[in-house]
Amino acid sequence: MVRKKSQNTEAKTDVQVETPKPVARRRKSATAAVEVVQPPVEAGVAGAGDAVPPTDEIAPEQPLLEAAIAAYRRGEMEQAWLNCRQALVLQPERAEAWTLAGMLCRQAGDLQQTVECYRRAITIAPDYAEAYNNLGNALMALQQFPEAAIACQRAVEMHPEWSATWLTLAEALRRHSRLVEAESACRQALQLDPGNAEILVTMGNILQQQDRLDLARNHLQQAAQLAPQSAAAHYHLGLLSRRQGELSEAVRCFDEAIRCQPGLLMAYLYMAESYDHLGELDRAMEVYLKALELKPDLAEAQQNVGSILHRQGRIDEAIVRFRQAIDSGLQHPTVWINLGNGYNLMGQLQEAVASYRQSATLAPLPVATRVNLVHAQQQLCDWQDMEPERLRSEVVEPALAWDAVGQMPPSPFPFLSLPVEMSEAEQQKIARNFASHFQHNSRPIGNFAAMRQPQTGRLRIGYVSSDFWDHATAHLIQGLFGRHDRQRFEVFAYSFGPDDGSVYRQRIAAECDHFIDLRSFQGDDAARRVYEDGVHILIDLKGYTRDCHPELFARRPAPIQVSWLGYPGTMGADFIDYILTDRIVTPPDRQFCYTEKFVYLPHSYQINDSEQSIVADDGDRAAHGLPEQGVVFCCFNSHYKIEPRIFAVWMALLQSVPDSVLWLIEGAGRANLQRAAAEHGVASERLVFAPRLPKAEHLARHGHADLFLDTHYYGAHTTASDALWAGLPVLTCPGDRFASRVGASLLHAVGLGKEGLIVQSLPAYQKRALELATHPQQLLQIRQKLHKNRSHQPLFDSGRFVQDLENALQKMWQQWQRRGAK
Repeated sequence: MVRKKSQNTEAKTDVQVETPKPVARRRKSATAAVEVVQPPVEAGVAGAGDAVPPTDEIAPEQPLLEAAIAAYRRGEMEQAWLNCRQALVLQPERAEAWTLAGMLCRQAGDLQQTVECYRRAITIAPDYAEAYNNLGNALMALQQFPEAAIACQRAVEMHPEWSATWLTLAEALRRHSRLVEAESACRQALQLDPGNAEILVTMGNILQQQDRLDLARNHLQQAAQLAPQSAAAHYHLGLLSRRQGELSEAVRCFDEAIRCQPGLLMAYLYMAESYDHLGELDRAMEVYLKALELKPDLAEAQQNVGSILHRQGRIDEAIVRFRQAIDSGLQHPTVWINLGNGYNLMGQLQEAVASYRQSATLAPLPVATRVNLVHAQQQLCDWQDMEPERLRSEVVEPALAWDAVGQMPPSPFPFLSLPVEMSEAEQQKIARNFASHFQHNSRPIGNFAAMRQPQTGRLRIGYVSSDFWDHATAHLIQGLFGRHDRQRFEVFAYSFGPDDGSVYRQRIAAECDHFIDLRSFQGDDAARRVYEDGVHILIDLKGYTRDCHPELFARRPAPIQVSWLGYPGTMGADFIDYILTDRIVTPPDRQFCYTEKFVYLPHSYQINDSEQSIVADDGDRAAHGLPEQGVVFCCFNSHYKIEPRIFAVWMALLQSVPDSVLWLIEGAGRANLQRAAAEHGVASERLVFAPRLPKAEHLARHGHADLFLDTHYYGAHTTASDALWAGLPVLTCPGDRFASRVGASLLHAVGLGKEGLIVQSLPAYQKRALELATHPQQLLQIRQKLHKNRSHQPLFDSGRFVQDLENALQKMWQQWQRRGAK
């Protein structure tokens, strides 16, 4: 608790009491053992809290003790120590001498020795109230609250008029959670000194702990009125306002506390935290930086600055701050978790895993962090000690109230690729938990009761994404915006992602009616902008993938909100009404696993750009690190989608097909994949890793592969349509979940659903891959059919897709109008 120094109280915990009465002296043997207290290394400053033996009560034969007390009062601590030690050697039975020794030890910072000195004084003079008072102060400083309460209780029994000692007793009892007794002691102090602001502050704190918040506020406000310069009164009013969710008022109170006491670091920290919760991140950052000016090694501020930088997307700067917090001595699991998350986002996965594991040495990892750790291991193809089944059961089976245990529920996204059998009903449960966090912290921003078809007759469609740049989503969707019928639709794109200057970014921005960059928007500003734009249907292209913004949708800025394309599963959210899908990725009998209503597109749910260019590849296989002869199996999926079962099938294929290789995309899992191949008896050089290339060149190199092998739990999506567009057949083994069934959807939409490329088990997958690899004529016939189908089958007919999409959007709006505005 922060206290202001008053007439009879010291600013921290010690209490100045009235001049003590003479102590009845007990004679002791001249040969009694004497404990000599060592003097401090540096002279201290005279304190205001402990009772000093008055010089007019020192017997004439004790000039040494008299001189020691006089030196103490002058602030000459070294001289006081010298005289006090000599007095103790000559007269060890003097309680006043031991009391002074205790005060000198307190000035030197030796609290344990302080307590021993006061206890010596009490042993000599059991009725020495001042020694009990000072002992209580020292025990408070040691946070030995039950013992402090006993000492203060003894003092007020002898001197019930000592209001400051009643206050210390109340504070000791409060810290020991004996709130009824604390309130009683505090009321005794108030009766003796009703205008004392510090006593009112303590009473306010006691009442807060009893959840009597209105009465607590009355006492704290009274304290602030009586002592406008009391930092403690304003500070604790700020804490109370913060507790009641009145964050703007909390900011004002903490600002007042800082005005009264500019060095009050905790006020800076809570003020910054309040700004943070208000969504005013720049102001929060400013306050944290002011705190760091006062105390550059303030680890908590470094950690919280890092947290803000992280949320602002300045991940590299955030990592620096987290490292500074750790270097400043903050060994808290949270800072290691945040550091791990930062490394994770920067793609420094080894460092991320090490940081998560360091946090685990300090405290058990929260479930969400264990999910992040496992997902980082998946990206590294580090399959040791992942225990996916245990992780699944911990998240799915218990009815865990995440808010009650103070944990953020884990993101559903990593569970899409978790190598364990998991139903979509289980994934829905995980998604519901995650969505509830955003629903709990958000209220709808608008009222749509008056919204009807605008006079222009155009529906306003908004697309929200962080991927309007050289990203897989932009590759798929870039041809959409310009194809919308401008007689019927007005198109908005809301971007949270970077402007990389790419042709994808330029085309999307140019072909929308309105392109709004939301990166600089804070708090609810983004949702408010969408609402003010009057968007009728808002489409989420991210779901729960990286850089998603479900908090925007949770504020319900549009009457109809839709999930599409970016997230292959349910969002489990009341704020998402529909999911645009198809009958293969989400069969009708799976509707119960989704909180969104299915809106089926007639072919595949996935849009593709029929204008994607493929450069001429004049090189040979060797230019790509491939052998001139032999079958090239290919999988350009991200490494986190590769798991032990499918990898074992691939290795069995390489062993069965001489001179064959497996062509993978370069990634973080390379070393572990090579090691795993060797464990399967396959030379690591038979795994060839393709570097990242511009899209047109990437598409071109598919011509050097023979067969694209899909992954199982989380299959190829954009990578599968890339392969098909480039003329490379895809072999897939769909599972029971959306994420595993996209390959099958794409093959049907390109007219290859009956060519044996969709199999129902991994043994059948291995058998069919071997058959195609050893019968090149079959594979050639499939390639020829694919080449023919590209130009007239629905998968790559962008114009047809946009018409189907517009019809679906129009039906959503008409149905909403028929129901009436909510």
